[in-house]
Amino acid sequence: MVLSKAEWSEGSERFSTENLVPQWHSQPRKLRIIHIGAGATGLCCAYKMERQLTDYELVCYEKNPAIGGTWYESKGFPPQLLYFDDE
Repeated sequence: MVLSKAEWSEGSERFSTENLVPQWHSQPRKLRIIHIGAGATGLCCAYKMERQLTDYELVCYEKNPAIGGTWYESKGFPPQLLYFDDE
């Protein structure tokens, strides 16, 4: 809808700016991040966020009682890394 100068200057209640909140369109605010998994990739992601972001909150969900992901579950070296193709 395009208003003419006369329509705009009438001060119609429908187009009133009196009830607008005086603020910028995008104000800085705290970034909330949820991360799933505390394995190698999850820990690397948390490290990079700490080094590169400011004013953020990170929550990491892990199914195991400790960090480590596959390394924790296999109690050492992950067996899937030992796969060799005999072809």
